[in-house]
Formats: sequence, structure tokens, C-alpha cells
Amino acid sequence: RSGEEVDDHWLMMNSEDSTQVSNIHSTSAGSGGDSSSRDELFDAIKPPEYFGIVEQGVYRSHLPFPFSFPFIKLLHLKSVVLLSADVPTKLVRTFFTENNITLFHFALNSLSKTHDSQQNWKPVTDELVKDTIELILNKDYHPVLLCDASGTHQVGAVVGCLRRLQNWALNSAVSEYRIYAGSKTRYQNEQFIELFDVDLINIPDWNQVPDWFSYQKQQESKESDEILQLMQSNALDDDFVRVNVDDKSIPRYKKYFYSGAAPLTSDTVVPKPRIQQIPHKQ
Repeated sequence: RSGEEVDDHWLMMNSEDSTQVSNIHSTSAGSGGDSSSRDELFDAIKPPEYFGIVEQGVYRSHLPFPFSFPFIKLLHLKSVVLLSADVPTKLVRTFFTENNITLFHFALNSLSKTHDSQQNWKPVTDELVKDTIELILNKDYHPVLLCDASGTHQVGAVVGCLRRLQNWALNSAVSEYRIYAGSKTRYQNEQFIELFDVDLINIPDWNQVPDWFSYQKQQESKESDEILQLMQSNALDDDFVRVNVDDKSIPRYKKYFYSGAAPLTSDTVVPKPRIQQIPHKQ
């Protein structure tokens, strides 16, 4: 994915996964003068800090606090993955138990290996990322919430590695991390996203992976087949731009679809100068 596709991705995911929250808003609008009902509804739409939708059925946030419990109930979670070493309070653990939510605390299993590692610059271990992404790719655990004590760093590193597995451009994966981290971005987290070996991840059986992942892989396969056919028919030049086609026969973006040398602006539009020169007074 290019950096420009990130906003479109967020719009798509929020339209698919925010239906329940939208229903709460509409119910609140129709509650009339019942102030107690409105208060209860407003309490139910307080998400955890740094809450976001990663993919359909996959969420991220800060470690939940009691004020966000009503909102979390709306997600009907099956699993929560805690990515930091912090131990949840008894109140949080009780909430998970009462709502049949399974807590996976992978960070505790990787603590000793983190201290023994010579590469202690890493914000999380490779094993932690591998285990978490393999769980994300198994829809039996969905809906799932990824969280840590900061809501940004460990979760951001894991999500960034997931984006790399999804063949996002590195710039897009890092940009998503920065959106949540803001002024608290850490260079080592961005470096970890770049250097993580996605080949460590074992993809589950295709009948277990979520629909969004299988669809993405199907699209990648179709594109690979198409580019191979174009190459065999000499329909691409050295820059992978389609040749011998009438500009009106296909959309212009298709001409440069597989090329890294696409023009930044259309050659049919004459750009206006940004700065207009002021004529000198005689």
C-alpha cells in the first residue's frame, strides 16, 4: 500500500466495524428527555485510550480501565492479548472472566528472553510478535483486542509487523505507528518494524484465516498472474509501464499500475504557479 492509501483503509475499516457504536449514537438521539438513559448510553461509548480498528474483528487500545468496560462489552470480545509485562488489576481480570474473554499474556513468556538477548534494543521479542500475529490470523480467536500499558509502543510494533506481512509499504506501516504514538514515537520501534522477519510467521490453514486476510492474498495472487501475462506478451516496458495501448482504452492509472515511474501529476493538466509575481511599479 502507498502512504496515500492509509486514510482510505481507515475509512473502510471504520465503516465495517463501527456499526454497533453508530447504533448507540442513534439510540441516544431518540431517548428524549430521559437523562438517566442518556447518561448510561454516553458511558457506553467511552472507548479505552488509543482505541482503534486494525482490521475487521481486530482492535487495539491502551490496557482497559473500568470506565471503558461498557464500551468493550459492545465488541463481544473472545480474546485480549496483553503485550506489556504489566499485570492487569483484579477488577480487570474479573471483568474478562465474567464476559468469557480469554486473556493471552504473551509478554510474560518472553521477559526472560528479552533480558538474555544481545539485541536488547528491541521493544518486543520476535517470539512475542510471531505468537501475536499468528493468533490474529486465526479467526477462532476473533474478535480480539491488542493492548499494552502505553497503548502505542508494543501494540504499534506488532501492528506494524502485521502491515508488513500484508505487503504495506514500509512508509505506510510506520505512518500508522506515528498516528497513535504522536510526539512519543520511538526510533527503535520504527526500526523493529522495518527489520522484523515476516517469514517467521506461520500462516494458519486457509479455512482459519479471517476473510480480510484471505481476500488480500487472493488479490495479490491475481495481480501476480496479471503482471506475468503482461510480461510474457511484451506489454510492459523496462519501467513496467504498459505499452501499445490507446490512452482511452484503459484507465490512465492502469497504464502505470505496476510501475514505480508513474508521473506525480497528469500530463493533461497544466499546473498553476503557486506564487504569482507582483508586477513592479514603474
